[in-house]
Amino acid sequence: MVDHRLVRNGLAAILVASAGLALAGCSFGERSSYKAPSGRTVQAGEFEGTSTASPTEQSAIPVRVVSVEQARSAESVGAADPGEPSEGGMAVLTSNPSPLIDAKVGDLNGAPVFAKAWLKPISGRLKAEGERLDRDEFRAFASNLIRDRLAGELKDELLYAEIQAELTAQEKAGLRAVLAGAQREQVRRAGGSVTVANQALKDANDQTIDTFVRDRERQILVAEKYRREIDDKVQVSQRDIKLFYERNRDQFNPPPVATIYRIRVPNDDAAGIAEVTRRLAAGEAFEAVAMIEANTMSEPFSEREIVGEFSEFEFYSIEPLNEAARTLTLGRTAGPIEHGSSVSWLHLSSMVDSSVSLYDSQLAIENQLKASQRRELEQRYIFKLIRRAGLAEFDEIISNLTDIAELWYYTGPPAAAGELNEN
Repeated sequence: MVDHRLVRNGLAAILVASAGLALAGCSFGERSSYKAPSGRTVQAGEFEGTSTASPTEQSAIPVRVVSVEQARSAESVGAADPGEPSEGGMAVLTSNPSPLIDAKVGDLNGAPVFAKAWLKPISGRLKAEGERLDRDEFRAFASNLIRDRLAGELKDELLYAEIQAELTAQEKAGLRAVLAGAQREQVRRAGGSVTVANQALKDANDQTIDTFVRDRERQILVAEKYRREIDDKVQVSQRDIKLFYERNRDQFNPPPVATIYRIRVPNDDAAGIAEVTRRLAAGEAFEAVAMIEANTMSEPFSEREIVGEFSEFEFYSIEPLNEAARTLTLGRTAGPIEHGSSVSWLHLSSMVDSSVSLYDSQLAIENQLKASQRRELEQRYIFKLIRRAGLAEFDEIISNLTDIAELWYYTGPPAAAGELNEN
């Protein structure tokens, strides 16, 4: 199966460095070849012929492949795989504790899917959620996680199969040059030793140079097919951008937000009124004066979205305060204002306008529209490939993997575990 960590970690870098599937001047589509240091030409066959054994067969630990039904059976659960969760861990035969149990859960576009190898990259998340969620929540989480990963992997498998039949001789030559360069770079980083390079790849990603090159080839070809079928068909015009802006004008032009501070002092608190008057007259910041004990406002400031004209906005239900607030300008103070049994002062501390013009928002709109088009084109194209491939086992594989994930990784939240122990 494909290790998609490489897609996330290395694809963008190699595509940029190769400038359209080129390395050191060899491009995808140009007439080119790569000469090894010895002077010989590197052939495509040198990247082929490596072992195609399943992840189960490649394991250093003896593995016994069983049916999904056997893997589900609680009777087959024994000691845990040292590399997997220790609680509710990997199933092993109780009659022979050395072999690990693995289960073939289906075929993905003609390639077998083995539960142990396929679940391992997401085992950390499954284990963490298996300790936190209840059983139904865990199954829903696991099913969605497995479905998303399987769909992404299936997409890559289908795109890879499609483009292999489309490559021209020139494109194959350019690809061989890129792969040879990637292989040389791995050996160079290991000080020129193939053995050291193999060990470094094994330690980092459980790979060899051969599997690294095969995965890199797959990454490049999948990205190229995606570009041809999806990216090259995404088009957004200036008219599209303008229409989106006009249809979502409120989103780009929200009401400005005014922050108004208020000081309120009872009429009979002469000392408090005098203190406010003195400190404001001395030029002290209104925001600081509003924090004095004499201010009876529990919240000395409020934020208002100003819809319409500022001079017509309804700030307060008390008419004298409302009229005074409408006259405020940024940084100015109104008061003292007598109303009922109190005296108030108002201050417009800030007015934040978050509006974004069409000019300033056009790049973000373009990216959003392109992403939407890309998703739609991808779904349509992948669905067409799935129908063509006749992949009827997709849902069954998800169900099988979810069942096995529950068996291997679900332990339940601490409270549930405590209740179980009490019984």
